[in-house]
Amino acid sequence: MISSRLFVSITLTVLLLSSGCQKKTENFIQYVNPLIGTGPSTGPASIGKYQGYDSWGLGTPAVSSPFGMTQWTPQTRDKQEKGISPYYYGGTRIQGFRGSHWLEGSDTRDYGSFTIMPITGYLRTFATERASGYIHQNEISSPAYYSCMFPEYLTFVEMTGTARAGFFRFSYVQKDQATVLITPNSDEGKGYIKVDPEKQEIYGYNPVNRIYEGSDKPAGFCGYFVARFNRPFDNYGCYFQMEDLKKQTEISDKTDIGAYAIFNVNDKDVILAKVGTSFTSIEAARANLEAEIPHWEFEKTKAETEQLWNESLSVVQLKGGKTEDYTKFYTALYHSMLFPRTFSNVDGTYPGFDENKPIRKMEEGHVYYDDFSSEGLRQSQLQLVNLVAPDRYEDLLKSLALKTEQGGWMPDSILKNSHIPYLYNNSGDPVETQKKVKNILATEYTNFDGGIPGNDDSGQTSAWYVFSAMGFYPASAGSGEYQLSSPIFSEVELNLDPKYYPGKKFTISLDDPDTYKTFNRVELNGKDSPFVLKHEDIRKGGKLKFSNTEK
Repeated sequence: MISSRLFVSITLTVLLLSSGCQKKTENFIQYVNPLIGTGPSTGPASIGKYQGYDSWGLGTPAVSSPFGMTQWTPQTRDKQEKGISPYYYGGTRIQGFRGSHWLEGSDTRDYGSFTIMPITGYLRTFATERASGYIHQNEISSPAYYSCMFPEYLTFVEMTGTARAGFFRFSYVQKDQATVLITPNSDEGKGYIKVDPEKQEIYGYNPVNRIYEGSDKPAGFCGYFVARFNRPFDNYGCYFQMEDLKKQTEISDKTDIGAYAIFNVNDKDVILAKVGTSFTSIEAARANLEAEIPHWEFEKTKAETEQLWNESLSVVQLKGGKTEDYTKFYTALYHSMLFPRTFSNVDGTYPGFDENKPIRKMEEGHVYYDDFSSEGLRQSQLQLVNLVAPDRYEDLLKSLALKTEQGGWMPDSILKNSHIPYLYNNSGDPVETQKKVKNILATEYTNFDGGIPGNDDSGQTSAWYVFSAMGFYPASAGSGEYQLSSPIFSEVELNLDPKYYPGKKFTISLDDPDTYKTFNRVELNGKDSPFVLKHEDIRKGGKLKFSNTEK
């Protein structure tokens, strides 16, 4: 009972503090449920079609800013293996909180990651041994914040984050010896970690290995991290497997290594830890941390990241339709804005794509991105980014061009790929397109952990939902045209960046409150139109209206 009372008390305090810090903006993240897609797909078609890991959404309750370098997730599984996501909704114990570069796809694996875990009492090093039980009812998950109670350690854990850094708050119920462990998740035993008591830091790296070409060979860069604490260490050390290396300050090139800091805490004590990350060096990770979280105000960082997400999600505003579809829609939009990930530091430096010049630098004011989904390139995810975040899209294209220039790499065909339900438009039967599309939206996507059909492919499956729920889809990417179905909301308003879309707004509406009906007539700016929409028409701004004519 003590842990439940503490959870309620701390949660209420957090909510009160948060409400005082946030700006008065419309709250779109209230509709986002990051736990959707963290379990096996439950849609009727998905159950029969997908097997093994292909049946999982492979998502995580990722805390980060849009397109962030590192995503912060609770960890229920400790390996960086192909097709194994760090978090699984069916997992009953949390092993720590991972600074993750997981791609949410069955043909990928996490890389360059590390895990931080608060415990109390005696030292426990192995992930399964130190793990704590938790219950989903006490789990709070949003794009900018995650929290849960560890009843076994009487510790309430909260985390928020920015593009390149994470922020943790550990609150303790009673007087105890509190230990915070950090481990580089190197399955190959090539990690490094060091304790610096004077700086109140633990830092290190996890080398990245290739997964396809030159499988398991070094990729030429690492995931670097610097964790800084808000109070001096009362004790510290390193560990190798179960061996406690008291007062040792560094360890490397062994499996199951890590470092820890010990704090003697009283009841209601709070320990803060903030962690910078980078793909180029420990110094860059420290610089990213100091640039993005230069203070110790947890609520300030949380509010700023919430603001970023609300601004990003506000590009699409909805009216009418079913309440549950708002959660599906904005969660899918959130998933569509996690990738590609930021790969450059705050000063523009990033690991080059060739081996001749390991560190390169972007022009000032621009960001280098990586982790492109080949599926997203062929289909809809990047086309969605072009609509909702065109400034990012510019840098995404520049990053692809740099990859081609440096390493001769370019993804497979990005020009043509018609999605099957939209093919009925080509045969003059848009009503059948709408029947098929709306059935998929209603039955294969849900608001539960199994709510994504198959794995999300770095946001591709979610992007399909976003487009289709708005009533149009880039079935032939690169053609400058969208095939129409019809929206599942009474009105969809796109608030577009005027730098790229001089028309500023494009509105899609239905003349019937039954948003799952089919429609046989389309008007663009008051004139009859075929069931095709040109990108240029969106750019100029306007109104698209669906209705029915008498047969």
